[in-house]
Amino acid sequence: IGHVSIDVNGKPCDCGNVGCLERYCSANAIHERLNANPSIIPGCETMTHAQACAALFAKANAGNETATLLMLDVARYVGYGAVTIINAFNPTHIVLGDIIAQAGQPLLDEVTQVVRERTIPEIGRNTRITLSALPTDATVTGAAAVAITNFLEHPSMFFDVA
Repeated sequence: IGHVSIDVNGKPCDCGNVGCLERYCSANAIHERLNANPSIIPGCETMTHAQACAALFAKANAGNETATLLMLDVARYVGYGAVTIINAFNPTHIVLGDIIAQAGQPLLDEVTQVVRERTIPEIGRNTRITLSALPTDATVTGAAAVAITNFLEHPSMFFDVA
């Protein structure tokens, strides 16, 4: 869902669209924002995306006001994405995962607030939003497991055996 547009006049995305969710709340987007204001996390320019996000979330959870404001801004964008999903698909459960889930309860609280404010009440209140407890690469690991299983169950599909 990273390429769902949440701002039709937003930031250009590598996919060719503008305003994609990914441009506002992915690890890369968070790191870009930190690099634009390195006083929030000194040395962030040399960090990986994951390290920069972890440093931001730790500083926010320690009570740093600037870090908290940035984290809450990111959370609002996650919330906008959740609103789009809820209004379009009416899911019973949304799980926030990957690096963003490391922001913890403050992120979840802000996402929940945005959902309360912006969804159709009868639909929004029936969707449970939680943080994943899985490792950050769980989605990629799951996709790889499906591909490997498919290969092992049907190896001849992948070779010219004529």
